[in-house]
Amino acid sequence: MTENPYQAPQSMPVAVGVLSGTRDDLRSVAKCQKGILVCILIDLVAIFGQFALPSEALLLVNFGVLIVGLVVVLVAAVFVVLLAIKVYGTGLGITLGVLSFVPLPFVPLPFGPLINGIVLLVVNGKATNVLKENGIKVGLLGANVSSMRAEMALARESRAKAISTADELIECMECGAAIPAGTVKCISCGWTYLQS
Repeated sequence: MTENPYQAPQSMPVAVGVLSGTRDDLRSVAKCQKGILVCILIDLVAIFGQFALPSEALLLVNFGVLIVGLVVVLVAAVFVVLLAIKVYGTGLGITLGVLSFVPLPFVPLPFGPLINGIVLLVVNGKATNVLKENGIKVGLLGANVSSMRAEMALARESRAKAISTADELIECMECGAAIPAGTVKCISCGWTYLQS
């Protein structure tokens, strides 16, 4: 027997790249990344969609694109803060969230959306790397959260099986007899690992 039968049960596997190290935070990262990607997609559709419409409706369309753009940028900033806090920490998470929203009204037109886009791409890239490092497939619109849920359920089930060792036998440290794992006292010699 190479394993210590009196070793404490193993903890949950550590998630790489998230500050808490929990698999639940990986799911949060995947959800926030999907939110950011949807915001980018809506913004691109709004920007390029205005070129497909007739020039008579341009003023109205530009106003609509501006409103949609501001709402999308605000929602994306919330997702950036939530995601960046999980992978970078609170201070940098809030800073990136502010950078993804504040420059738009205060920076000249070509640079505001550029800064916003760079922040979104950096945070999205970090999320993609974190998810891939943990063996999660990431597609065009992020990770499939439902498949992650199934994977996490399988991981919990395998941990439960590893912890429940009642049907396994271990060797008594005093006499060498085989006793059921989890038993406090040896059936043969009465030896126990508990202090009296």
